[in-house]
This record gives sequence, C-alpha cells and structure tokens, in this order.
Amino acid sequence: MKYTGISCAACGKPFTAEDDIVVCPECGTPYHRACYKELGHCVYEQRHAEGYVWQPPKTAPGPSVPLDDQQSAPRADDGLVMCSRCGTVNPAGQEHCELCGYPLKETGEHIPAGDRKTPDGGSFAEYVRDQYNIDPNEKLNNELTAREVAAYVGPNALGFLYKFRAMLQRKTPVSFNIAAFFFSGLYCFYRKMYAWGAILVGIQLGCYVPFAISYVPYFQDAMSSGVTTLSELLNLNTLSPHYQAMVSTSAIAQYGGLVISVLCSLFFNYFYLKKITQQINIQRYRGHAAAGTQQYYQNLSRMGGTSWLAVFLVVIGVFSVVSILTSVFLM
Repeated sequence: MKYTGISCAACGKPFTAEDDIVVCPECGTPYHRACYKELGHCVYEQRHAEGYVWQPPKTAPGPSVPLDDQQSAPRADDGLVMCSRCGTVNPAGQEHCELCGYPLKETGEHIPAGDRKTPDGGSFAEYVRDQYNIDPNEKLNNELTAREVAAYVGPNALGFLYKFRAMLQRKTPVSFNIAAFFFSGLYCFYRKMYAWGAILVGIQLGCYVPFAISYVPYFQDAMSSGVTTLSELLNLNTLSPHYQAMVSTSAIAQYGGLVISVLCSLFFNYFYLKKITQQINIQRYRGHAAAGTQQYYQNLSRMGGTSWLAVFLVVIGVFSVVSILTSVFLM
C-alpha cells in the first residue's frame, strides 16, 4: 500500500516517498519508524480488542484535497484525542493531557499537533519531550507515575512534573514556586490545598491584627485634630503618641507577610506533592475504578485540578472579616 500523503498517526505529519514507514502489526496503522519507536505502542491500542482495522482516508469528490487534511489526528469520536499543545494521544473523555496536563477540550477546528511549530521551526511535540524528557509511565517517587500526577494536577502539570522530578532527584524539599510567593494562601486554595490555605490566610490576617488595633487610636487622633492636609498629617505623626506604635505594628505585619510568602514559595511544591501522593493512593485503593482505567484518570482529574470558586469565596470571606473588624474597632 502506498502511504505517501497520509498522515502519521503519532506526529500528524504526512508521509513522503523517502520516509521510513512501519505499520502496527495488529491494526495496520502507519507510522514513521522513529515515531512508533518513541511512542512505544499504537495510538489505537485500546481498540485492538474490538477488532479495529485502520483504513486509508477516502478521497472526497470535487476539488483535490491534500490527504493530510483528510486524515487528521485522532479525535474523540475515534476513542482518542490528541493534545493540541504537545501532541500526546490521550483516551477520549480524559479532561487533561496525560503528559503536559493541557485541557483536552474539543473545538470546531482541529490542528494536528505535528503541524504546530516552535519559534525555530521545529516540531512542538518533539520540543516538549526533548526539553522535559518526561514519559507518562515514568515513576516519580517509586510510587506515582507521571500520568497519574498530570491527571491530578491539571493545568501546568508539565511544569510541576519537571519541578517534582528535580526535587526528588536532589532529595530536598526546597523548590521555588513563584505563584506561591505572590499569592501564598490563596494559591493553596486554588490548588485545593484547603487546610494549608486556611492556615496561611489565618496567619497573614493575624499579622495585620496588631496593626489594625494600633491604627484605630491614631485614626481617632487624626479625626479629632481635624487633619485636612499632608503637612498637618506629618505634624500629627510627630505629636500623636500612637504613631510609633502604628509604625512598629505595620513593620511586623509587612515582614510577617513577607516571611510567609518566602516560606510558601520554597516549600509549596513539597507539600503539594505529598497531597497528590495521598489523594492518588486514596483513589487507587478506595476508589470505584481500577487503577489505570480511563475512569480512574477521570476521577483523579475531578479530585485535583484547580478551583477559582474557592479563591473567590476566600477573598469574599477575608473582605467581610476585615470590614466587620474595622467597624467594631471604629465604633
């Protein structure tokens, strides 16, 4: 059979007459030899038991259409879907790519991953695999596979996998997370680490309580003195007996918040991995789906991922608490 013009089922690139082509011994799906060797299995492996047999694309009547446009990457109705970010083929129904964690949402337009390019013109799929060298079946800590972790983490799973592996190889709990530095407790809620989020938000609020308490008499001094200009406020700063207390407690609040941010940024990844390990083990041994099944990975995606709703509720809650305390102190 001539395969020239038909797309490789792994990378999405059309075959040329010079390509070294191999076919799956079970269903006959064609691949570049290098692609098949790298993938390690047929993309239609799950359908072999059904007796699936690959068929070449049929040429539609009318104007000539390139074969690589007719034979696109696997779609959900094939029982498979290809990640548009890194090119990894995933089972249909999976919410995030098993390698990079990118959301697998079907759109009206499908772009074969093999056609996606890096800025220097190379294959994006090859770039991701070469850059991070992460295999979905790789064991991260002799317990969890990269695919399980990616399913649980969801967005930005590839970045977390890279950090987790580096942290485990160095045998250190320290691993910098810039989002945790800037958002600390809120980022914990975003990543569904609710207990840690509550602790951090509570500590950060606690750092500001002394400042709020000391600010009340200073504010009352300003109100009773009839301050209306900046120069009057500066004079009040030297005259008010409560000014120094406010400055001291303000410094405590600022430095306390900074310490929390630094510690959270350095150790968030460590505690997040512990949380992931715990949740995956719960799903493995107490879940309703057998490990490795499609339902199993879907359950991991639902258990993990992110929650903007939790962030929104916490922000509303913090503002409510601050407003109530402010009203009480100023009464």
